Amino acid sequence: MRSVCRQLGSVTAALLSLTIAATMSAAIPAAAQPDIRSTALTPAVSAGQCWKANLKAMDAWSWSWAAVPCTSTHNLITFAVIPVPQVWGDAYVTQASTADPPALMVTRMRNTCFSRLRSTLKPYSVKPSHLSIVGSVFWLDYSRVNGTFYSPTRAQWTAGQHWVRCDIGVDAFGAAAAPGLVNLPRTLSLLLNHIKANPTFYAECEDVDWNFADCRRSPKHVVNRLFDLRLRSGEPYPGTSVVKARAKKACAARGRQCDWFDWPSALGWARGYVASRQWKSR
Repeated sequence: MRSVCRQLGSVTAALLSLTIAATMSAAIPAAAQPDIRSTALTPAVSAGQCWKANLKAMDAWSWSWAAVPCTSTHNLITFAVIPVPQVWGDAYVTQASTADPPALMVTRMRNTCFSRLRSTLKPYSVKPSHLSIVGSVFWLDYSRVNGTFYSPTRAQWTAGQHWVRCDIGVDAFGAAAAPGLVNLPRTLSLLLNHIKANPTFYAECEDVDWNFADCRRSPKHVVNRLFDLRLRSGEPYPGTSVVKARAKKACAARGRQCDWFDWPSALGWARGYVASRQWKSR
């Protein structure tokens, strides 16, 4: 089970003292890539398919539910199905059936979907300069828009289905600690055009209890700045206390424009997350 799958979408008051997960943007290994079209997929998966995720499905690593018509109610859209090397799942098929997929497999599949999401968003001028990561899920900075992935089941992988399914969804207003997903339009292009045209609607704001709130309706907390914590490009991680102190100083320098802040972990820093989010409370 991915116990933090879609249950942690933003930093709450209780979490502001914690470090934020890293962005993962490593290149996909140049191993031989099998042709997904030559593999019989059960169930069939392809870009553009729509899905209705309940809590059980949202917490699963692999997907065993059927796609739904995109003209019906759905809250996930597949933006890519990508072939991956068989070697990624070698440990997956030999471990206990109740175990989570190996960490390296999770990382590789997440990176694969993250890389594709960047190219998917580019034509719509939606730029995820950084992505916050919790478990298997990544969010566009300052946004309720998220992406996730699903792998084949162990049986499917053993049968030769070596792919990763990349989905996009939007967290609903309400409890940030356990958000649901909003219903989506029938196509990915309609969703991305709506995100481009209505960025404030999709932005991350929170109410007095640190739950997701509509940024258009006077929310209590708003992310209003991303502050680069490096003293120079390429600076190695200077340590948690130093990074926290820099983030605190940067927040203090803004006076009433910054009431809360977060900072990256060493792992996050190494993977490109080198900034502090600054929050303004109203």
